[in-house]
Amino acid sequence: MASIDSDEIDKLNEILSKWTINDLKVVFDEINYRLDVIDKLRKMVNDSKTLEYKHLHPLIASNLWIFGPEFDSCSFHSNKTISTILKESFGKKAKFDSNRPDIVLLPESSIGAYSADKFTEGQPDGFEKIVIIELKRGGSTINEKEKDQAKNYAIDLQNGGRIGDVSKIECYVIGSKVNPKSKGKTRSEPIIDVYPLAYDILLHNAEVRLFNLKDKVKGVNPDIGKSSDSVMEEIISSQSTPF
Repeated sequence: MASIDSDEIDKLNEILSKWTINDLKVVFDEINYRLDVIDKLRKMVNDSKTLEYKHLHPLIASNLWIFGPEFDSCSFHSNKTISTILKESFGKKAKFDSNRPDIVLLPESSIGAYSADKFTEGQPDGFEKIVIIELKRGGSTINEKEKDQAKNYAIDLQNGGRIGDVSKIECYVIGSKVNPKSKGKTRSEPIIDVYPLAYDILLHNAEVRLFNLKDKVKGVNPDIGKSSDSVMEEIISSQSTPF
């Protein structure tokens, strides 16, 4: 404190008049963590050695806020039941990893299912929204074929009679790039939307939603985003290779 000049002390007093020390730590830790997640993912999605089911999916599944503010809550959670239904529709070519029974493993991609519960008059009443996230292997291109496949996953769920009435099903198909002719959301049915995304665009959008904090914060403290390696390693800890 002795080394802080009077102007900085005034600024500190102003901050502490609105925030507690614990509040500040929570906020800064979360900002630091999110910036680190984006950095880690950006490095992995451009690495040809990255396995989407082993490295990308666990990290993305733990950070659905990447897809937008709607997912920045505890409302959405991984749904093993829906994943099991999806696996059944693929037959023998689909598998589960014993460490991640919520992720359907295919030879060229992995699929996770997430849901937000619906409540009617305060009581659980099925699903408000189901989100299907398919991550393609490195070097992949999303075309109409991949979008149609995602649409068919949603239709299978809808027609299977096991999820009840659901308000919305959103499918995100993510690969290294998207064919320019296949860009943009596709609404296949009143409740089914399919979004093709390139990994770099997904991460760019997430960074923009953080108001480009990375560049601003790094200019003040270059060590921001370097403190949560142990958390990252725990999330993407080694798993057996099923294919």
